[in-house]
Amino acid sequence: EEEEEEEEEEIGQLDERKACLEHYGNLFRSKGYIWIAGAERDKHLVSWQQAGSILSFEAAGLRDESDPPAQKLTFVGQNLKHDVLKADLEALLMTRAEIVRLAKAAKAGNNESLEDPFDPFPDPESANDEHEDHDEQCQLHHEREETRPKKKAARVRK
Repeated sequence: EEEEEEEEEEIGQLDERKACLEHYGNLFRSKGYIWIAGAERDKHLVSWQQAGSILSFEAAGLRDESDPPAQKLTFVGQNLKHDVLKADLEALLMTRAEIVRLAKAAKAGNNESLEDPFDPFPDPESANDEHEDHDEQCQLHHEREETRPKKKAARVRK
C-alpha cells in the first residue's frame, strides 16, 4: 500500500511537471529578488530561488526604504513562453485598488494588510545578533589557530 502511494505521488509530480512544461516551456531555473506587500513584509528584500519543481522564498535582508518596491527576476530555460510567464507574474502584482486601500489604511494609522500565505520571516534584528555571534565565534577560532605552533611540512626528495 505504501508503494502504491509513492507511485501515485510520483505520477502526480510527473503530471505537474508536464502541465508546467506545456504552460511555460522548459523552465530550468529562476532567481532574483522580490518585494511582498504587507505590514510584516514591507521592510524585507525577499530572495526568490527556483530549480526544477522547487521554489523557495527567504528574507534576504532589509530593503532600503528609499528604493521603490520592485521585482528583479531572471528565468533560464528552453522554449520559454515569455508572454505567458509575464502575464502570470503580473497577475500576482497588487491591484490599483489594493495599493490605494493600504495607503489609506497606513495614513489613518490602521495596520490593515493583505492575506499572507507565507510563514513569518525571522526578525531582522535577531538575525543580525545571530550573525554577530557567528562572527565572534569565527574570530575566536582564527585567534586560536594563529597562536598554535605551526607544523613544518616535511620535504620529500626523490
